[in-house]
Amino acid sequence: MAIIMFGIMILLIFTGAPVFVAMGIGCAVFILTQDTISLVGIANHLFSGANSFTLMAVPFYLLTGELMNSGGITRRIMDLAQSAVGQISGGLAHVNILSSTVMAGMSGSASADAATTSVILIPEMVAKGYPKPFAAAVTACSAVIGPIIPPSINMLIFASVASVSVGKMFVAGFLPGVIICLYEMIVTYFIAKKRRYGIVTKFSWANFFHALKRGILPLLTPVIIMGGILFGWYTPTEAAVAAALYAGLLGFLYGELTW
Repeated sequence: MAIIMFGIMILLIFTGAPVFVAMGIGCAVFILTQDTISLVGIANHLFSGANSFTLMAVPFYLLTGELMNSGGITRRIMDLAQSAVGQISGGLAHVNILSSTVMAGMSGSASADAATTSVILIPEMVAKGYPKPFAAAVTACSAVIGPIIPPSINMLIFASVASVSVGKMFVAGFLPGVIICLYEMIVTYFIAKKRRYGIVTKFSWANFFHALKRGILPLLTPVIIMGGILFGWYTPTEAAVAAALYAGLLGFLYGELTW
């Protein structure tokens, strides 16, 4: 029967059905044809698996990422990154990596980081002469930092399943995330030098401080999340709520969000 289940799933995928639909129908056929499986037991397992205070943080971090995009926070972070590393060879690629690292400390999602940077930076990189494959590769690789830099949604899910401390996992992920960011920037620098990719702009302290002034409030989001957790002011789930509220307030403050 398991072979039939996988056969149905693969057939539906090849016909163009979404993967989750194919998996759901395949599993439903398997369950309905087995007398030993209790539908009530399945419902109980689904509820107990989702009934977790820790997992409640996931939608709030996703909401934080959405509010960042809608509230003008993402653009300010990218402008700050450009003023800081735009003068290095392959400047826009470095802006991409640094922006993903900073935004990872707010949303905790690789897909959210990739979606944001791909919409804004890939067209800009292509317009500046970067090949599309290179721009896409930089975006995909930099988004990998999302599940490592705290607050990581993957860490929240693992901590919930394995019953380990979310706060300790967040602390443990910070240094590896920074190392990956630096490593990607070093590799990008040598590739850009070899292929003669240009810089975005020359460094200027005036431009940097102007961008810092515009981006200082968004940069406080990771501080609010990790600071509150480390000092014991609130749990990781409550930190996610605080981050979402803060991102929403910034959107209203910048005039990008309305009621």
